[in-house]
Amino acid sequence: YSMNFLTPKIRLAESGFFSGFTDYHNHILPGVDDGFRTIAESMEALGYFEALGVQQIIFTPHRMNGVRTSRQELNTAYENLLQEYKGKIQLSLAGEYMLDAGFEGRMTEGLLALEGDKVLVETSYFSPPNNFQELLFMVSVAGYTPVIAHPERYTYMGKRDYQLLKEKGYLLQLNLLSLSGHYGPGVTRKANFLLESGFYDIAGTDIHQLDSFKARISKMKITEKQLTALRRLV
Repeated sequence: YSMNFLTPKIRLAESGFFSGFTDYHNHILPGVDDGFRTIAESMEALGYFEALGVQQIIFTPHRMNGVRTSRQELNTAYENLLQEYKGKIQLSLAGEYMLDAGFEGRMTEGLLALEGDKVLVETSYFSPPNNFQELLFMVSVAGYTPVIAHPERYTYMGKRDYQLLKEKGYLLQLNLLSLSGHYGPGVTRKANFLLESGFYDIAGTDIHQLDSFKARISKMKITEKQLTALRRLV
């Protein structure tokens, strides 16, 4: 994939793209994973997103082995933030589920869905779990639609893997910064391919920290064609 450098580019943050945007993947809920630490930080991020025109934010804290936050602690952190926040953005709570050895146990307590029945899942960047397809199937049999978080970042996935996931009715979620070179040129190439091929269903920021995100998103430029493709996402 080669980018034509003569193609005029627009700054994503100034394109109006974020007006009415739903962020389906972020780590803004404070003190529950490797994302935001304090309510004050989260409030600052919500203010920033409101200024961009974001309409809805679905918190997706990590649910994985090694992150010991209980459902009760998640709910408490969420309730505390709701009490504090008086802005216009619609907030809700879901999770980003690692398909690891503890996943089946998490399923038995009920999964936190994005909206309706969509559940955000991820794997290691370098290799899928041995029973990857079985786990996805299990999620769908339980009545959920798996949403694969940032598929462009999985080094083990190629074109055929993406096609297979789509054929099975699973959804794909784009990390916006993947289009900016933030995760390296290989990820950007894959993200461009998936976006142009119409493989993505939803997008998210995957924000873990406000300052670095702001610095990157304010500089991020995309083509008119990419913007059109992004606007087609939910």
